[in-house]
Parts: sequence; structure tokens; C-alpha cells
Amino acid sequence: AVVHGIRSVKSSLAMTNKERPDVHTVCTVPGTAAFLLLEASDIAFLSACGNVVVHDDRSLIPTGCVTHVVDQYVSVHVLVQGMIDPDKQIQKLNKQKMAVLKDRENLQKRMDAPEYRSKVPQNIQVQNAQRVEAMHEELGALEEAIVEMQQLKEPSS
Repeated sequence: AVVHGIRSVKSSLAMTNKERPDVHTVCTVPGTAAFLLLEASDIAFLSACGNVVVHDDRSLIPTGCVTHVVDQYVSVHVLVQGMIDPDKQIQKLNKQKMAVLKDRENLQKRMDAPEYRSKVPQNIQVQNAQRVEAMHEELGALEEAIVEMQQLKEPSS
């Protein structure tokens, strides 16, 4: 899951395997942290990244990282400062955000229609409500990613 998280971040930022950012992991479970520390070189090889550093405290993470939450106990922080163009990533994220907002607005209009409750089957109403909630969560994640990119931009300004 850690390797997948690192590769996911690299992929979302259009980074190639030639670009090998350092990765900092935060793990709050001592046994899992020890395992990650033991397997750090394998994680680095499989995820095509530089050094893998394991921390038990989030405050030790350097600035300039993009975060991926693996689960409630483990998160990976890929150090990308100086390796990507934050402005380009912000543009891309804003475009994704606008698409999700438009989709959510269209779905909400359909759900707010007067005949919706009487004409649409209950299982579809439940699915649509779940889709709206998923879109809300996706918007939150996109907002967080935009904030991370803006923070990457600030030190170089």
C-alpha cells in the first residue's frame, strides 16, 4: 500500500521513473514503523524513489512534500519541491475541481426536480446521494492538493 501511494503521487504529478524524489513516511504504530524501516530499500526500489525515511511524528516532515494517506496509521510524503511546476499543477487541479463542481451541480439539479422522489427508483436515489457525497469528498481532496501546491510555490516566490 505504501508503494502504491508513492507511485500514485508520482503519477498524479506526471513524474517519470527517472525522477526519484525522497519519501518520508509517518507511521504511528511501532511494529509497522519497524517493518517499513526494515523494508525501506525495497519500497524505494519498487516505487522508483530516492531515500525512504520513516518517522513517528508528522512534525518531522520537511516542507515541499505532497501527502498521500495510506490508512489511519500510515501516510507518505513525497518531497517534490523543485521537481515540479506548482503553477501547472494548480491549473490542472482547478480544472479537475471545476469538472467535479459542474457534475455535482448537474446531479443536484436532477435530484431537486419536483418529480424526482416519485419517479426515480429508491436504489437510484441512494446511489445518487452517495455520488454527491463522493463528489463532496473529492472536492475536499482537490482543495487540500491545491493548498499543498500553493505552499510549494510560496518559498520560491
